[in-house]
Amino acid sequence: MDSQTDPIAGPLTNTREGASIHPEASQRAAHTAWTFPAGLVPATSTGHEPECTSRNVLCLLNATSRDACVRLTVFHEDRDPVGPYEVAVPAQRVKHVRINDLIDPEAVPLGQPYGLAVSSDVPVTAQLLLLDTGGGNYALTALPGFPGPADGGAAAGPG
Repeated sequence: MDSQTDPIAGPLTNTREGASIHPEASQRAAHTAWTFPAGLVPATSTGHEPECTSRNVLCLLNATSRDACVRLTVFHEDRDPVGPYEVAVPAQRVKHVRINDLIDPEAVPLGQPYGLAVSSDVPVTAQLLLLDTGGGNYALTALPGFPGPADGGAAAGPG
């Protein structure tokens, strides 16, 4: 592997021609707990399924050398939290989880606001994508998460 230095991010490591990573930068952005207070999976979609289905997608990056066990807890306006939903994220990989596809222990209701707490046994980086295809238009929003306390705190949820 060749090494270079970026004046802002620091050392670069070339993993293959044209691709470089910032090992220290990816670790600084990772945490063991994240919260997303503003989720809502639209109840309507326009177009072919599954590619045009309105959805929320939790994007997880595990830049560590250890596999991650990530636990999700869904919070609602009018009832108790539901979870945990467990997701495995292999070492040095990304995982995209459709909130629409979370079924066990309970499906996340469409068209109702929710909050999401994420906890992991190793530091990960998290982002929530919201895609609304209802009404014949497409709207895509990316929401960065709010990092939580190092011990996972309330993100551990029930159970």
